[in-house]
Amino acid sequence: STVTVSNTPPGAPTIEITPSNPRASQNLTCSTVTLSSDVDNDSVTYRYGWSNGASSFSGPVLNASQTSPNETWTCTVTPNDGTDDGPAGQALATIIADCVAGSGLDASCPGVDCLAIQQAGHSQGNGLYWIDPDGTGANQAFQVHCDMSLHGGGWTLAAVSSDDSQDSWTWNNRHYWDTNTTTFGLLSDLSRDYKSRAHHEVLFTSVMFVHAPSQQWAAYEGVSDGTIDFARFIETVGGPVCLQPSDGFDLSAGTITQTGNLCSTALHINPQEWDAGTCPSVADHTYGPAWSAVNNDACPFDDVGWVSSLGPMGDSTDPNKLVAEYGGQADRGVGFGWALNLNTGTPGSGENNMRVYVRNLPVTPPSAEAYRIYWTDNGSGKVRRSAPDGTALQDVISSAPNYPLGVAVDPVGDRLYWTEYTGQKIRWSKLDGSNPADLMTTPGSNPAALEIDSVNRKLYWSETVGRAIRRSNLDGTNVETVVPGVEFCVGLAIDQANGHLYWASETNNVIQRSALDGTNIETVVSTDIVKPRGIAVANGYIYWVNRGGANGPPSLRRRLISGGPVSVISSGYSFLQDVEVDPVAGKIYFMDDVISGGGALYKANPDGSNRQTVVTAGLTSPKHIAIWFGGP
Repeated sequence: STVTVSNTPPGAPTIEITPSNPRASQNLTCSTVTLSSDVDNDSVTYRYGWSNGASSFSGPVLNASQTSPNETWTCTVTPNDGTDDGPAGQALATIIADCVAGSGLDASCPGVDCLAIQQAGHSQGNGLYWIDPDGTGANQAFQVHCDMSLHGGGWTLAAVSSDDSQDSWTWNNRHYWDTNTTTFGLLSDLSRDYKSRAHHEVLFTSVMFVHAPSQQWAAYEGVSDGTIDFARFIETVGGPVCLQPSDGFDLSAGTITQTGNLCSTALHINPQEWDAGTCPSVADHTYGPAWSAVNNDACPFDDVGWVSSLGPMGDSTDPNKLVAEYGGQADRGVGFGWALNLNTGTPGSGENNMRVYVRNLPVTPPSAEAYRIYWTDNGSGKVRRSAPDGTALQDVISSAPNYPLGVAVDPVGDRLYWTEYTGQKIRWSKLDGSNPADLMTTPGSNPAALEIDSVNRKLYWSETVGRAIRRSNLDGTNVETVVPGVEFCVGLAIDQANGHLYWASETNNVIQRSALDGTNIETVVSTDIVKPRGIAVANGYIYWVNRGGANGPPSLRRRLISGGPVSVISSGYSFLQDVEVDPVAGKIYFMDDVISGGGALYKANPDGSNRQTVVTAGLTSPKHIAIWFGGP
């Protein structure tokens, strides 16, 4: 008889890739951790292969020159016993960008603080970064949360005070705010009490408070001279102190207003309570940041430790209140949250909380040399610019004959972009207007609005005839349709902080938004809106212009991103075209096109007050605006 002996393939090996978190400059090595078993005791050999879905290579080592940041590579190791292949083992690794000095990507390349990282051009948007405020000093680098978008960005998170029932920020722990360097909480859960080393180590001039869940915020600039940290600053105030209402720091920018139970938008440090209009009182004072509010008596500082502090409540009559935030009143406090009726989360759950950020940006009045305002002018066929006060007026592009409309600037790349609406093209040049050229042609599309995603380095534009919003790399390559079927859109805006793209449809009288890739489309504004054109999103608000003319009264409007009523903040114009926000100087700029010839560029406070005329000279049908934070 004949006996047939069959071969049994070897088993799968266990493999690993080293390094496990590879940088772009590192080679990847694939190794077998556990060899394949073979019941026949055959000699087993291995084939190594690499793939990222688009490219493939063989061998156990993948050279760094063959990889790019953010690519995910899979190593496949296939065993063979001389007759058959066995099941393969696999491992994968994602390539991380090399750590550039000062970028804050990891502990080996920290920045001084979030502002330094941003100013060095290393911002990756809101998120976690590594900082080392004392540089080569004895303290080690540590991780922080950075807000890189709100009110100019560059904010380092120092603390979070939350109504999470943890009772961290109590009166007995009041010196957490100044001399006690204890840290607590998790960067992975910033809805709960948290304190960073940044509170004691990052130098500051300005402080910003962001409330959740409302996302209402308040920024105070020039609080310190930039030579001490926030904890040391609070220590120098001492107290608690009998403060007068005028002793606070005035609101520099933000979304809060003096309404409801809030007596003032000013920030106060370590205030005592006033009782029936007199100070001091025996109870309800506080330590750390606070606001003046009224509870059941009268302004100012009524029950301040209870209703408008960030936790500590001193009460010599009841020792139990000294060990509980807000004296155990879970439905009050969270800074200005209770006073403005913003604490809509479940008390005690952590849904109501206040983030405290610091920034060391020298506070100087905006000067004419600080930055430039660009705009397109259809009547003259030009792109022009001026200083914010209207001086230094010049033609940047003197020949844009085919209806210049949208405009955007990229200071990092030293690039100016504009659309020529009837010329079916997008053009670009240096910021000073030199080296103008066609970036791309868009036949039959009529490109209109422009917007730049500065974090992901993308150019977005709308097409009124093409009925779409598209994007490309900033050099014009890799064009893709983001949102199809958009009806007559000449207004775009990007909310970098929340990863949203906004657009206005003049045909449908709506403002809509999506993720930056066009997914998750939703209508944001559909009431009190008539023929919207230019839009802007900044500091918690959506701004837009109702264009006016024959289609309704021209006006400038805004509404909180989170919802609520629409406010008409300025009116009485001819044919409004565009609006942009300067978050640093706290101004809005908007353009009025006088149809019969002429026009005006205006600026005002974010609520529309204190309107000033910036430029009228030489305007002949001006259109869109862009702001360059750079120099002359």
